[in-house]
Amino acid sequence: MRSIAKNIIFLMVSGIITISLSSCLKDDEFRLEQNVTGTLRFLDIMDARALVVTAKGNTKSGTSKPGASLLKITESGQLVKVRYYRIDSLITQTQEGVFVETDSIELTDYVYPIQMVDLSSRYILASFGEENGQNEEQPFAYNFIVRKSDGSVFYFPGFIPVVQNDREDYSEMFYNEQSTIQEDNAGNLYYLGGWILHKLNVQNLANIRIEQLSYGGAEDGILNFRINKDQHMVFTTMDEEAPEGIKFRFSNGKIINSPREMIPYWLGFDESFYYSHLNEQGFPEIIKVIINNNEIAYESIGEFNNPALANVPLENGFQFKLEQLNKIIIVSNPNSTANSPVVTEVYNDEQTLKAFNLSELGLSSITRGVNNDNYYYLSGLDNGQHSLKKVDASVFPHNVVDLIPKGELEIFNMVVSAQNVITFHGIRPAG
Repeated sequence: MRSIAKNIIFLMVSGIITISLSSCLKDDEFRLEQNVTGTLRFLDIMDARALVVTAKGNTKSGTSKPGASLLKITESGQLVKVRYYRIDSLITQTQEGVFVETDSIELTDYVYPIQMVDLSSRYILASFGEENGQNEEQPFAYNFIVRKSDGSVFYFPGFIPVVQNDREDYSEMFYNEQSTIQEDNAGNLYYLGGWILHKLNVQNLANIRIEQLSYGGAEDGILNFRINKDQHMVFTTMDEEAPEGIKFRFSNGKIINSPREMIPYWLGFDESFYYSHLNEQGFPEIIKVIINNNEIAYESIGEFNNPALANVPLENGFQFKLEQLNKIIIVSNPNSTANSPVVTEVYNDEQTLKAFNLSELGLSSITRGVNNDNYYYLSGLDNGQHSLKKVDASVFPHNVVDLIPKGELEIFNMVVSAQNVITFHGIRPAG
């Protein structure tokens, strides 16, 4: 984790907000001028459907170095460099009153992007760096919340969210949920920073407040969490006393150890928590967690509808969770070859578990998974060749279409818009 750098007053100007005062006084005249060098205020992202950080010398961690650029893919498909600006002010006070003149100063050429994190449907987190002339190994770093609708920028005052960059860092949850950031009914955001759970109050963007909801340390560090609209929470900790480290935090702040092991867990469209486990007969089933008056009860949703898949647990392995308008789908990608990958509807209108082998989609393994309300998209291997699939879950088994010729590209990252436009980063395999 990068720690937050200097206070925001140091932004982009190597150390200071410059305020120069000058006055000119006569018997009948008064004049006072203040030149104020401002902070980053605007990113030109309103027409972007995706943001891309391109860098000189990308690091393995996904961050960037001086010389990096921030690009946007517009709704028309153009790749355009994003411009960003600070606002400087000249404040003049005379006998007639106070007058303010502002000027936009572009920062694009000497302040470089580090990372962009999607916080919610309304905001992104934008991290920027600036070279430190006194210490090249420790550049200045700055973090902001950016409103997607108009590009307005607001200072982010705490630890930035943990973003998972590899499969060793997702705590046996879902690999495609790489930044665990969630939202409550009021639009406040919850996230992990420094393995501590934070609540980000964004009701007043001019005064963003952060509340720490947990403690750090060997036992209390949090690896993953989910929160529902009632502000009940389930989370994974490093505490070995709790079953698999799982704890509950109720809306009144009370915290208890989970009575049961329950990884992976997820949030249903009904705002209840769910998890999968093996029952006494050794068959996988889905359990709904019911919270009432800070008491926990459990309800079995049922077993797999396909007896041939009864020995395939929905636990461990690489998991992908995908959502449609009325379905939650989990795709397993086991570490071992003992179990075949399985596609399972764990939440649907019928409240019935439905499952089929991943091979029915023409895939033997998966590397990436994304979705919108209409379809989900999987990249992986099809008979040893890299493939990108578009899947329609409105029918069962799900219907699949190839988007690019098999073996054409290896996909490393992808996003999809509500309009079914998929944007991806891929390379042609060697040979």
